[in-house]
Amino acid sequence: MEEIKRQLNEEDYLEYIEQWEIENKELIKSGKCKKTFTNNLPKLKTGRLKGTTVWENTIEKLVYFIYGNVKDWITIIGYNKDTKMLTVKYNNVEFDILHCNFIACKFGRKIGEIKYSHEFKYNVGDKIEDRRKLLIIDMENRKDRRWYKYQCIICKNIDWIREDALIEQTQGCNSCSGHKVIFGFNDIPTTAPFMVKYFQYGYDEAKLYTYTGSGNPNNKTGLIKPICPDCKRIRNKSIRIYDIYRNNSIGCSCSDSISFPEKTMFNILEQLKLDFQTQLNKSKFQWCDKYKYDFYFEYNNEQYVCEVHGIQHYEQTNRKNSRTLDEEQENDRVKKQLALANGIKEENYIVVDCRYSELEFIKNNKDGILNSKLNELFDLRMVNWLKCEEFALSNRLKEACDLWNSGIHSSTKIGTRMKIHGATIIRYLKTGRKVNFCDYSKDISIKEVINKMVLSTSKPVICSDNGIIFKSIANCSRKSKELFGINICEQSIANVCNKNLKQIRTKGFMFRYISDLTQEEIKHIQENAKLNQAI
Repeated sequence: MEEIKRQLNEEDYLEYIEQWEIENKELIKSGKCKKTFTNNLPKLKTGRLKGTTVWENTIEKLVYFIYGNVKDWITIIGYNKDTKMLTVKYNNVEFDILHCNFIACKFGRKIGEIKYSHEFKYNVGDKIEDRRKLLIIDMENRKDRRWYKYQCIICKNIDWIREDALIEQTQGCNSCSGHKVIFGFNDIPTTAPFMVKYFQYGYDEAKLYTYTGSGNPNNKTGLIKPICPDCKRIRNKSIRIYDIYRNNSIGCSCSDSISFPEKTMFNILEQLKLDFQTQLNKSKFQWCDKYKYDFYFEYNNEQYVCEVHGIQHYEQTNRKNSRTLDEEQENDRVKKQLALANGIKEENYIVVDCRYSELEFIKNNKDGILNSKLNELFDLRMVNWLKCEEFALSNRLKEACDLWNSGIHSSTKIGTRMKIHGATIIRYLKTGRKVNFCDYSKDISIKEVINKMVLSTSKPVICSDNGIIFKSIANCSRKSKELFGINICEQSIANVCNKNLKQIRTKGFMFRYISDLTQEEIKHIQENAKLNQAI
C-alpha cells in the first residue's frame, strides 16, 4: 500500500477507499461486492457535462477495485475515443473493455482467468466441503480457463464448473441450485406434483422444469401458458412457473378465490369435527361491526377466533389497491381488540403465520399450527395432513356446482353443507354457469323452492276430532266452513300441524299430518271419532 501511495500521491482517494470498506464490510464479507473506485480519475469541472470522466487523460492511472473476494489495483494504459474502449493491465496481462463496463466493474471473469491461469488449484479426488458438497473427478484447460468436472455428493449430479467460480464460491452444483433438472430429485413431478395438472402436456412437460421454472434450456424464461384443470381453458397470457408454485393457483376466473391457508384450516377444523363458522361477521355477532374473522368456534364452553395471516400481514406487498403494511397491522390490532372487548379471551384469539402457502411452513413455523393453541386443545396427530393438502388444492367453486348438478337447487342448502355463505354460493354458481360447470338459473332455484312449498302443503292431514282425512292443508281449509261451521285459514292449520308457536288447536280443532302418525294412531283417532259421534 505504501508503494501505491507513493505512486498515487492521492491521500484523499485512499482515505475514501478505507472509509468505504469500513462502512460496507458486511457486503464485502458476503463476497457479492462489485465496485470500481473511479473517483480519482480526471473529471470535467465546468459545462453541461460537469463531473464526466475525461478518459483521454486517464492513461497510466491506477484504479482500485473489489470483485467478490478479490481486492486489487488495475492500470489504465490506453483509450480509443471512437470505440469507447479502454485498454487495461492487470498482473502484466492486457485486455480491452468498454469504459461503461469498467465503471460497473464488469471484468471479474477476466480477472479470474488471469489470477488463476497459472496452475490448477484442485486435484482429482479433492472434496469441496464448504456450503457446497462436491467431489472433483476430472479437470481440463479450455482457452486459458481451468475447468473441473465434479460429482455432487448430495444429488449425484455430474457436470463442469470454472475454476474461478469454484474458488470464489460463486457457484455450486447446478442441480441443487435448481438450474439443471435431475429426474427424481428436483423435477416438478417429484418436488411439487400438484403443479403437473397445470401443464398443457401434463407430466411429460412438467418433468422438464424445477418448481422455480428453471432447468429447461429451451425455455429459459420459465414462462408457460397453463391450462386450468377444472374448466380446461388455456390462459392467453403467460405466467411464471414459480408463481404457480407460490400461489398454488393460476388465477383462473373459475377459481374459488379462497386462499390455500384458509382451506387448510377449514379442513383441519372439519377433521376435528368442530361446529365452526367461516368469515364471522355481524350477521352472527353484532359486535363484529364491519370486520370479518376467518374462523370462529366454541369448545368446552369457551369461544375461539382463528385468523390465518398471509404475507401482507408481515411484509409490504405491491398488490394493486391493497393496504400498506402499517394499515394492515393496524387493522389486525383493531380487530383483535374488538374481539377481546366482546368476550373472546386473549389466549383464545389464535393467529397462525401463513405467509407462505406451503403446508410444511404453515404446520411447523414458530407461529404455525403445531405451535399454536390448537395443538394444546386437540390432538393434531390425528389430522390427516395429506387430506388437508388435497382439500386446500381443490376448487370449492366446482364443488358447489357439482352439488347443484346433483339436484340440490338451493344456495342456502349448498352453503350450509359447504359452510359457506349463501351469497358466495350464488356467485360461485353464476361463475360456474359461465364456464359450463352447471346450468344454474335463478328461475330454477325459485321454482324448486315453490315446488317444495307446494309439496309441503300437499301432505295429507287428519282432523283428530272427527277422523276426517284431507288430501292437503289447502283442501282442509276450503272445506272447513262446510264441515266445521267456521272458516279456518291454511296458515292456522299449518301452524298446528308443524307445532309452531306451541299451538295445539286452532278454532277449537286439532290437525295432524298423516306422515307424522303410525297406522295404529290413525286407526285409534278414527275409532274415537266414531265413538264420539255415537254418543
